[in-house]
Amino acid sequence: MFDDLRQASYQNIVFHVSASEFNFGRRTVLHEFPQRDKPFVEDLGKATRKFTFTAFIVGSDYVTRAKRFVEVLETNPGETGGDLVHPWLGRLKVFPVDTPVIQWNIAKRIATLTLNFVEAGELLYPKIVTSWVNSLFESANNLYKDILGDYDPESITEYVTEVAEIANGALGTLSDTNFIKLLGMGPTVNNFSVEMASLLLDKDKLKDRIITDLGIASLAASSRDWKSISSSSASARDKMISTVAAVTSLTAYSSTKTSSITNASASIEKAFRLTMLGNAVASTAYIGTDYDQNPEGTQVAPFAEDVLRIRDDLLNSLDNEMLLGGIDDDDTYSTLADARYSVYNHLSELASDLGSVEEIKIDESTSSLALAYDRYGDASRDLEIVQRNNIANPLFLPTETLKVSSK
Repeated sequence: MFDDLRQASYQNIVFHVSASEFNFGRRTVLHEFPQRDKPFVEDLGKATRKFTFTAFIVGSDYVTRAKRFVEVLETNPGETGGDLVHPWLGRLKVFPVDTPVIQWNIAKRIATLTLNFVEAGELLYPKIVTSWVNSLFESANNLYKDILGDYDPESITEYVTEVAEIANGALGTLSDTNFIKLLGMGPTVNNFSVEMASLLLDKDKLKDRIITDLGIASLAASSRDWKSISSSSASARDKMISTVAAVTSLTAYSSTKTSSITNASASIEKAFRLTMLGNAVASTAYIGTDYDQNPEGTQVAPFAEDVLRIRDDLLNSLDNEMLLGGIDDDDTYSTLADARYSVYNHLSELASDLGSVEEIKIDESTSSLALAYDRYGDASRDLEIVQRNNIANPLFLPTETLKVSSK
């Protein structure tokens, strides 16, 4: 059951949901007049959006967390409303309404609540926004900003060797990914690994080193194959999950030493994952721009099908990272939710602008330049046709089915 639940939160209190009702539409008044066959419908504007959840609070601390939730629901959220992070609609400003009912299940260690909210204002990222690029960079920066969370170097002073070994194991997993190979970061990662033990005792230096060595800030606004960088960054994050499982298995042993090693190792590995997600999110802003070039310096033509694939893969990675969270006072969940919303909208709009794929067949061989001009009135789009169909000689297109953009 719990594998199918999605996370949501209200005022930074995390809960789980399996489904949600969303009432929306337009407010109208129907006017019917005597001696007239057709009525008149008066539009009064957008209807108030209403959200209904059956919320689950699970875990060994479910009683404490449920009590905190009750306190929050009974607190006035202010004139602008409270922050609701909806699992499908992103962040909203809402007011809790009606009287929630809470049920306690001691056997299953679950608290169940029925929640009702009404929207207090517009979505944080409404549809009228014309560019999502700034939101993408802001989300990436927020992911980088607090990658080490509440990691405490003092807790591992006596166990730094053990933590360094686990951290280097995670770094080794990362060094074998296409992301590291694509950007030629192998030597940098090796140097990082050598200095790991000393860096673990200095949180600021460790954070700077992770961002400097594994982040893409130094590559910003440079000519790269940003589609590949974004995809490989998300994939690199996904490969870190197996390492997390290995570390968390240590919790089977209850001791101060094991707890310190486990917490520190998990924090560092999470930092690696969030850095990779920040890389992937920021990279999407460059897809389809003048900076999107392959290693030979040729412009990479963006295709709608590739953009949608990158979007779906990255959304899946963000979803999985959100499922690993669940700490009420941790802002990471909200940051991931914002990043998810920005990625979805930016890449969806980009794919829509690029158009869907159509198949055509030419009767006689012609050049890609001629076909691009005939179809789009723009000969410069010949590269798009060549790359999408893997054409060997752009001067002589084969007389077979070709894939082209509808726009």
